[in-house]
Amino acid sequence: MNEDCLTLNVFMPQNAKPGDDLAVMIFIHGGGFVSGSGADYDGSLLAATTNVIVVTFNYRLGPLGFMNFHDPVLCGNYGLKDQIEAIKWVKENVASFGGDMNRITVFGSGDGARATRYLAGSKANKHMMIKRVILQSEPFHYPLSTDEHRKHVVAAGDLLGCTWNKSATIPTQAKDLLGCFKGKPAKTIADITNAPSFQPAEDDYDFLLPSLMIDLRDPASMSAKRFGSVDVIVGSNSNEYASKSLVSAFLNDIGASNGLSDAQFMATVTQTMAKIMGSREFSKIEAVQLIKNLYNSDEPTERLKKVVSMMTDKLFTSQASILTDLHNSLPGNGNTFQYVFDYRGAKSAAIDWATNGAACGDELLYLFGSNDKNDNDMMRTMMKYWSNFAKSGNPNSPHNVPQWDATTAEQPKYLLIGATGDMVDGIPRKTYVKTWSKLMGHDLSMSGEMKMQRHDCRKSSISRLIWIRADEAEAILIGLSVALAVFIIIAVLLAMFLSSARKKLRLTSERYQLLSKHKPAVEDDDFAATTGAYNFQNATLDMTENQDNTLTHF
Repeated sequence: MNEDCLTLNVFMPQNAKPGDDLAVMIFIHGGGFVSGSGADYDGSLLAATTNVIVVTFNYRLGPLGFMNFHDPVLCGNYGLKDQIEAIKWVKENVASFGGDMNRITVFGSGDGARATRYLAGSKANKHMMIKRVILQSEPFHYPLSTDEHRKHVVAAGDLLGCTWNKSATIPTQAKDLLGCFKGKPAKTIADITNAPSFQPAEDDYDFLLPSLMIDLRDPASMSAKRFGSVDVIVGSNSNEYASKSLVSAFLNDIGASNGLSDAQFMATVTQTMAKIMGSREFSKIEAVQLIKNLYNSDEPTERLKKVVSMMTDKLFTSQASILTDLHNSLPGNGNTFQYVFDYRGAKSAAIDWATNGAACGDELLYLFGSNDKNDNDMMRTMMKYWSNFAKSGNPNSPHNVPQWDATTAEQPKYLLIGATGDMVDGIPRKTYVKTWSKLMGHDLSMSGEMKMQRHDCRKSSISRLIWIRADEAEAILIGLSVALAVFIIIAVLLAMFLSSARKKLRLTSERYQLLSKHKPAVEDDDFAATTGAYNFQNATLDMTENQDNTLTHF
């Protein structure tokens, strides 16, 4: 294993040169934050065909990228910070390759899409200036809690033979664990059996990821405002879970082969609902029955196909519609375009018996080259849509393609990318998606305005104080600092004015005192009375500063 792996790849049209100001497309690979590489994706055809700059890169994965003990010395999210540095490097250097630093689109597939969404809504986007993102098949997930993150690190420490005081304070444990991990070979750490347990931490207040479950449901949050101002393409494939690798892993886990018994089907549904609902206040029995009624079949092979549809709807189709609906509900002027990719090419990753629809990752064949001449038309269509969006924020121009209308909260619609490319009114698989979204805590049947009210967790001043996140705290502190600076300036100016006024009054007092000592021999009563009055007034004003002298004078 080579630890010197944080590299990136730049693909450019053959004649590109500095000053061309070409649109830039940065791709973040998926793989569950455990596997994958930027080198797996050749962007040369996309760059040459559509006249854009394409960038792919590596980032740290598994425990090396996301081990998190929620302590400054072991704080996690290192893989995401690698992504930030890669994008910042592109922004600073892409002009040398003919790219436009102000037209950067980030796109990702699978958990690469999840990372893309994190970055677009994160505090770090102030420096990256991401204005357009494409979210391809982001899977649904529930973020791990702080305790869960720490349990995985402790388990890793046990697997690696580390010894430390588990009853010590968190900072002490983190320091001891880190010391042990540093003494282990990188490959040994990367290969530990609980590697898939290490995921981005959404409650990392320093890095500030926008949590789908909290921040993006609160229109008042800074994350929501940032994400809402970004133009977004979001979508999924029509039969995601039919992927050979996903189906094989599922069958292996439950001990089945080519079909499911009724008991295996019910066990799958029950386990799925337990993970989805967590501590939500729903009747799990009713929820299980609801899902069973939607997907059950009397025949073992059909049951398996229904489970594949169930997992596709739960993990991908519903997630795409929830993200679309949320983006439409957020403040900002970002446009939203939704799609369902339904093209089935000869090189599809789908298992043989799943004869319809596109499996997980199939759309990538037509962005990075399928090497099958029968797919040329679809490849040209996909490349045009994606590069059009990168160039203009609109997938319809400058290259001519079938019309793709933006979706709104009031008029949801999506593009069905398949043999024809038709706009479809409504949301994909409406009955199934609305059921899943409601179980996940997001009601797609509500209007955008109602959802914004429902998800606003900060209606009272008390709850707002409780829910303030680091980026909002920073904005508040900046505002307070400016106000304090203005107050200090005013106070200094006022003090200077008062000091000057006192000096003038003192000089006036001394002048009249001098006059009273040298009166003319023949005294004018009116003049004397007036002078005495003035002396008295000035002496009175001066008593606050030099009482002894004033009293002596009188």
